[in-house]
This record gives sequence, structure tokens and C-alpha cells, in this order.
Amino acid sequence: MKHFLFYLLTALVVFPNEGFSQSQEHNESNVTIAPPDSFFDANGELILIDDAIERGRKIFMTKIKKACGMNGIEFATKHTQAEWEVINNLSSFEDEAKKICPNLKDMPHKWVDNLYQFTYEYAKDSGHIPSCEADFR
Repeated sequence: MKHFLFYLLTALVVFPNEGFSQSQEHNESNVTIAPPDSFFDANGELILIDDAIERGRKIFMTKIKKACGMNGIEFATKHTQAEWEVINNLSSFEDEAKKICPNLKDMPHKWVDNLYQFTYEYAKDSGHIPSCEADFR
């Protein structure tokens, strides 16, 4: 349900463990593969998609909502899941957020993974409705 092409491809890619150093010889036992319901963030930390969605919701509510002048669901439904995926894969999520919310002056890159998961989950074609819509207002 929450799996999509990007994460299917990510699960096939092998990532080095955090403890791997340049002086060590690379061997096949020193790798980590992301399970299908998770991903590696920019810092190499393994994140569960459900946790990222909730973090994205909280970031939007506390840091972005006021500058946007809309709630998180209105923001997420500006695009389809495929559109959000392309925007994220092209590393233009921050630019798109600033286009949707012109008053948004600063968006730290560390927010992007979580905000992306949130927008993908509630995109206009996702069919997902938050369990408590009041939390998104």
C-alpha cells in the first residue's frame, strides 16, 4: 500500500553500514538493505515510513502551516503521488513547497524526507483520509 517504485528500487540497492571505514576491505557481509516499509534518510538512518509520515505531519503543523495559510491536507493534495515522487526524486521538493507557499522563507533540507512521505501519503489520488482530520487543520 505505501510501497512505491522508489522504495522498491531502494530495497534492491545495497548500502554500507555506518561502521564501514575507508581503510577496511569491502566484503558482502558488511551491508544493510532497507526493508520495503522503510528508507534511509540523508544521514543514513533507517526510517519507518509510518514514522516519517507522522513526523512530516508534525513538521507541517508546527513549522509550515502558518506561512502556507493552508492545512497539511490542502498542501498534500496539490499533487498526485506520482507528481510528488518526481518532485522528490528531482531534489526539488523545497522549491515546490516554496512555490505552493510563497511566504515560506526557510525549509531545512532535513525536513524533506518526512514532508515528502506525508505529502505522498495524502496526495490527491492516494485515497487516504487522516484518521483525525481535526489534527490537520
